[in-house]
Amino acid sequence: TMMSPVRHGAFAAGCIRDIAGRFASPTPLDCDLNVTAFGISGNSFAFEAEANGTTTISHGRLELRA
Repeated sequence: TMMSPVRHGAFAAGCIRDIAGRFASPTPLDCDLNVTAFGISGNSFAFEAEANGTTTISHGRLELRA
């Protein structure tokens, strides 16, 4: 199965059912956190996040409410 990046606006906190991930390195609080998400199924996404060019969250999974 080929996954491609998903473009989506901000999520309201009530839309998120579950979120999990692995911190790969410290995430600075004074910079942007860029998240790349890939659709897995209807309401499930895999994601990674980076800050200042360094991966800070890997193996992430996001589940949205239906």
